[in-house]
Parts: sequence; structure tokens; C-alpha cells
Amino acid sequence: MSINANSNSALNTLEAIQTNDFVNSFEIYNSVAEFVEAPFGLGAEIRYNKAVLAVQAYTDIVQQRLGSNIVFRNLGTITDGTVWVDTSKDNNTYENFLAKRINENHNTRPAFMEALLEGTGFGVKQSSSTRRNEARRTLRIGASRILAFGVLGSSIENSL
Repeated sequence: MSINANSNSALNTLEAIQTNDFVNSFEIYNSVAEFVEAPFGLGAEIRYNKAVLAVQAYTDIVQQRLGSNIVFRNLGTITDGTVWVDTSKDNNTYENFLAKRINENHNTRPAFMEALLEGTGFGVKQSSSTRRNEARRTLRIGASRILAFGVLGSSIENSL
């Protein structure tokens, strides 16, 4: 899918949302970082639940601001591409994360690979989950590609 004026507008909106609402929110970012840094072992399910609640709250706040005409979604992965949260679904549980049932692996998605390597990524495509054309901006969780722990992708319908 090509990048057009609508795509650029959507991607600019996503960049502002991620910068203002996610990165600048210490509590939300830290909840996600605490989980993706240590997604297994002692206390992981507690960290998972806290991170999912934070991402859902972030999603709800942004969705309310955007209004009902625009669908906003977040999807988080650990570095191997395993999806741990997808706000378009209602199966976000630690058990489903461990069984890899939340969503298909995203380790081959260009926007997610770009975020792991460069810090941010973007893409425009039809979502296989929602069947909508979406503009997506991804953000690496972690200080560098060596210290990357995961990716959070935010997307909106590509119709702005």
C-alpha cells in the first residue's frame, strides 16, 4: 500500500500521540518497559497485567480524544515478535501471551523490525486482524538496538 496525503496525515497524528501520550507518560511507559524487560519468571504475570492495563488506559484516552470516527489501536511485542497485547482483541491474558494466542508473530513486519533497529518505524497496510487499512507507527521499548526489549505499535485507520 502506498503512502499518500492521508497516510502522511495519519502518521503525523500517530507521532504526536506517541510522543505526547506514551513517551511523556512516565507511568505508562514504565509499566510497559517493566514487563517487556522481563516477560517470564517470578512476578511476570503481575507485570503483564499492569502493562496491559496501562496500554488499554492509554488507548482509551487517545480514542476518546480522537472520537468515534477514527479507530485507534495498540499492539505490543517482545523482541522475538511475540505479541503480548492487542487492544483490538479481548484475549489479552498472560496465559494467551505464553501460548502465543493473542495475535500472529510480528517479527517479519517491516514497521516492527525498523523500530527495533532504528527506534521508530512506520507502515501502511491492511491489518490481517481488523481488515482495515491502517497507518502504523512503531516505537522501540529500550535505549538502543542492543538494549531493545520490545516494540509498541500504534495504528489508526488510514482515512484521516
